[in-house]
Amino acid sequence: MTGNQGNARHEIVQTAMAMVSESLDLVSGSRRLCSLRHEIGASDSELFDPIIGFESETDIYPVGNVRAQYSQGYLQQLDQELEEYLDRSKPAVVAACKRIIESLG
Repeated sequence: MTGNQGNARHEIVQTAMAMVSESLDLVSGSRRLCSLRHEIGASDSELFDPIIGFESETDIYPVGNVRAQYSQGYLQQLDQELEEYLDRSKPAVVAACKRIIESLG
């Protein structure tokens, strides 16, 4: 494993841990994990499938500074939709993060 792969692997584990502890929101975390998985050669790893699915379902929801580009009314609508989706999907995402931590940690 190269240094870059080791760093990416560490960052994946740290991101998954932050998601489990709720110090990083699941949407931002899943986007980060999907990006990092390519750096460790896990583009087609089943380990990341639940995260990839979650990221795909939430890619329309703005996070961070991008939110400033949306109207308040539209943000409220998107936030409500996201909250409902999170209620249903959070257990599976957290379980996937725990498997990632166990496998790569």
